[in-house]
Amino acid sequence: MKKRNIWILSSVAIALSVLGTLLAKNHLMITRSVDTPYHIYLNSNQKITTNDTVSDGEVTNTVLTAENHPITLAGSNIINHQDGWQTLLPGGYIYNPVTTSEYHNKITGIKAMRFTSDNSCDLSIHYGYAPNEQQVVYSFEDTITANTEYIFENSPSYFYLKNNNTFAVNINELTISFSCHEEEYPNNNLKVLMIGNSFSDDTVFYSERVANGFGINIELYDAYIAGCTIEQHYTNLNNDSASYSMRSMNGSSWSYQNDKTLRSIIEYRDWDIITFQQASGSIGRPDSYQNLTNLVNQVRNMVGDKPRFYWYQTWAYDADYSDYYDYFSYFNNDQMAMFDAIIDCYNNRVAPLGLFEKSIFAGTAVQNMRTSYMGDGFTRDGKHMSSVHGRYLLANNFISNLLGIDLDITNNTYLPDDVNATFLPLVKESVRNARLHPLTITNSEYTTWELEEYDLSDYTEIDAELVGCSFYNSTDSSNYSNRIGNTSGTSNKYVTTKRFTRSTLPVGSIIFCKELFGYRPEAWTGDYQQSSRPGEQYDNVLEITE
Repeated sequence: MKKRNIWILSSVAIALSVLGTLLAKNHLMITRSVDTPYHIYLNSNQKITTNDTVSDGEVTNTVLTAENHPITLAGSNIINHQDGWQTLLPGGYIYNPVTTSEYHNKITGIKAMRFTSDNSCDLSIHYGYAPNEQQVVYSFEDTITANTEYIFENSPSYFYLKNNNTFAVNINELTISFSCHEEEYPNNNLKVLMIGNSFSDDTVFYSERVANGFGINIELYDAYIAGCTIEQHYTNLNNDSASYSMRSMNGSSWSYQNDKTLRSIIEYRDWDIITFQQASGSIGRPDSYQNLTNLVNQVRNMVGDKPRFYWYQTWAYDADYSDYYDYFSYFNNDQMAMFDAIIDCYNNRVAPLGLFEKSIFAGTAVQNMRTSYMGDGFTRDGKHMSSVHGRYLLANNFISNLLGIDLDITNNTYLPDDVNATFLPLVKESVRNARLHPLTITNSEYTTWELEEYDLSDYTEIDAELVGCSFYNSTDSSNYSNRIGNTSGTSNKYVTTKRFTRSTLPVGSIIFCKELFGYRPEAWTGDYQQSSRPGEQYDNVLEITE
């Protein structure tokens, strides 16, 4: 069999690495003190600078013009850059110390740009996001016309220009509008508290490891009571109820501090960010938000002005969820009705209060993913996220929004053992679209799962004779050789194949498994109860060996 590389993202990762190297070598420095202007250096002899004095706070509509001479973009080539792109403005997470404090510069996003030239011409523009000097996250390419303002739709942190003309283009004036403010360096042990429930538990599970994979250190804690509502949090805070578990991930293991009061958890750290959320059974019910203002204001009185408060929007249940508590029946057991109700409550019960600096839309990211070929199966019980893929999606969405940057998921050094690289483009797409369009579902471009990586011309497809709502257990003394079916809470997520032998599934056979779906091989060395069996596996491709 002629086998091709199954890791289809390898070429993308290489391309991104090259861009990252170029930015690291050629990014042009931003220097600043609190009371002096920005200076943005194009290279050793070209500089554009702002005439405005920039002090603490946000600055917009800053005008940058070429100083002393125009910027020349040679025809079909740009200033010795082999790839043809010239960095005009670095941004994102490029920091320079300003004072002896822990505060640093941050360009939060480019709003618009315009260049004037004696030539009536177009230039190619490439723009995106840079989490740091070593990483470039590709976003978009487009065309910009001389003497016409170009509006960026999603506030990128850097852009390049490329001259595809056969003649040199002299840029006489360059105008860039962007925002900037003083912000604490996010790699400096950002401390985050989620006042939540089991849905924040799902979010906490991988978030610190995902952040570490981007070189970002955070301390993330969950003030946990299962199914806790805003009303219950407010009551517990006033009554000093010691019913909370303060949870965090110590590496890859849970760390629990039980029998805590909400007050003691809030006072446990000098938090940078505190998130609030509604219980999943109440998030789409408008009558459940009556004490949201009271809860948030009481926490604010405790912590002062420093921590930023974020709202955390959770997700709708699986379409086929069987609800013991009848939470789902409020939405007529309709997933889209529940999602729409969640958005309506945000628009009418949360956003108008003006309590939160930012909102993180996990529910939208999940719903975006459900439009892909993954479909509706991201939970382990119909509502909590699946242990690996669902939680990994939440973590990437949380970290992306927490830091306000568009993370390039493929460049993250952390990948759970049971997640394959083929899942990453879908995560990246779902998270990015949730940030760009948080109140609406964006359909995935990944709607078809294909096996193009393998030449299957010499293979024959086998009918696995799948049976739904069933599983095997070779260690079960009474059912060691039988399918076990219709077991409430267990079998409804499983499908079994017929039993194969060495002759019916010979060495060299290949099993393909769509991402998110796992398999559990049951092996019998004889017709008797087995002493052990393998755990669940999540490889996309399994080759049958001896």
